[in-house]
Amino acid sequence: MGFSRLFLAVVYPSGMRVPAVLMVLLSLVLAATPLCASERFWLSDEGKSITDQKSGLVWARCLLGQAYSAKKDRCTGRPLALNWQSAVQAVKALEYAGHHDWRLPSRQEFQAIVHCSSGQPVKLGMRRPYTPCQGEFRRPTLKPIFGPMPTWGYWANARHSGYEESAWYLYLHNGFVGHFNEYEQFHVWPVRSATQKESRYNPSKE
Repeated sequence: MGFSRLFLAVVYPSGMRVPAVLMVLLSLVLAATPLCASERFWLSDEGKSITDQKSGLVWARCLLGQAYSAKKDRCTGRPLALNWQSAVQAVKALEYAGHHDWRLPSRQEFQAIVHCSSGQPVKLGMRRPYTPCQGEFRRPTLKPIFGPMPTWGYWANARHSGYEESAWYLYLHNGFVGHFNEYEQFHVWPVRSATQKESRYNPSKE
């Protein structure tokens, strides 16, 4: 039984008519309630991917060059580091977890999943002085479901329009999103759009 039905069952005994305005207000409140981490992110593709219900994205659990081990329930191998153009081509040709529609994330999509260890969003930008996280919580981090990730650079999906031969990237060491020479070598973290067929993977039932 959903929360709204349970609430109404308690407040309004059987047979009593529920005012329409109450139903509308309750629906609006529930729709505005943010998803907690355990509801927002869940494993999919038999544990090989992570689905973000808020953004509608599916993140590969492994970086390019790694392989998922179901026995160890983690990614094994050393992730590749490629220049930007090679990264674009490699992720476009990637077949992973039975899907062929992988791509590089946008810098905005990176920003949506990286936060300070205090739980607050990382303050991204290009202005100096640059302080991505404040106070005692300066370490950018990801939700635990993502597992340990290399604190290095990750290519985003676009070049910088104002700088020749420069592309956007995320530097997970400090949460910085900026642009760098596209011939630099960074990691490749594939992402794709979720489909209606996405299903939650529960390893405890395997």
